[in-house]
Amino acid sequence: MRKILLALLLCAATFAEAQVAKELDRLDTVLTKLDAAALPEDVKGVIPQTHQTIERARKAKGSEYALYRLRDAFIGVETLAFMARQSKSNQSVEAFEKLWNKSRARFEAKPPRARGTLLQRALIENAQTRAGRLYRASLPYAKASAPWSGVYYLGEAEGNLRFAEYVQSIAGDSKEKSPSFDRLAAALDTLERDTVSFFAGNVTNQGMIAVSVRLKEANEMLDAKRLDGAALLLVEARLAFSRRGGPRATLPADVPEASGSVRAVLESWAVEQYPPMQEKIRAEVVPFFASLLLPAPGGAAGFSPPKPASVTVTLVRWPYT
Repeated sequence: MRKILLALLLCAATFAEAQVAKELDRLDTVLTKLDAAALPEDVKGVIPQTHQTIERARKAKGSEYALYRLRDAFIGVETLAFMARQSKSNQSVEAFEKLWNKSRARFEAKPPRARGTLLQRALIENAQTRAGRLYRASLPYAKASAPWSGVYYLGEAEGNLRFAEYVQSIAGDSKEKSPSFDRLAAALDTLERDTVSFFAGNVTNQGMIAVSVRLKEANEMLDAKRLDGAALLLVEARLAFSRRGGPRATLPADVPEASGSVRAVLESWAVEQYPPMQEKIRAEVVPFFASLLLPAPGGAAGFSPPKPASVTVTLVRWPYT
């Protein structure tokens, strides 16, 4: 029975890798055609970088990691393809606003509930949330910067929505459980405090932006009760924090052995890294992920982080930067 189960899992993984490879072929074909498309000069420089993103996804080992790496390639190509299709909307704010209004129903429709493994659900939830945020921000950005900038961010919103639909279409049934809201909220609060403390030692450290932006997005996901998406963003934030020399997380003594789709992503990610990052992923990030799957801290019905001192900070900030 065990051999049959292993054979079935191997077949499923092989099929999933073939699906991603097929999608990468499609994206590569679309991107090649965009070389001759009417794109703004500031955007054409993105094409070589997007080719590199596709190649990185091709080299990803394991079906879960390949799907994870597919995300950036997929959204990058779909963003550029959208700009090529909607080049007339670059001509004026009024032309872009017509396109923006025409797109409203698509972005304001209630998205379907995410399905699949924890990783697939997380990718779907992240993309759904980003699509809405980017759609709403694209019009003000077109007015403040240039019409083509609005088209670019609307295209990125469309790319995220299409990626969510793609993952939803290939996702099957899964018994992977979601982390609890309280466990995620506690982990987020702790990681935010550790980040602020570490940043205080070097307030000019721009490398911490990569951590900060993921924590900001994780907060958004928690507010929307999109727990799988919040969990993946916390894992990404922890990995970015470890990469920048942040201290290890203080974890409960009863953290179990991590398993499942997100563990598979982290293991494949570690394999492609050089020391010491390879070991940091295995020794710091994998246990951190496993801790997110523990029961709610203290059996509390609702997590309430310590109330900080009252501070008012005003920021002018583009989403996800």
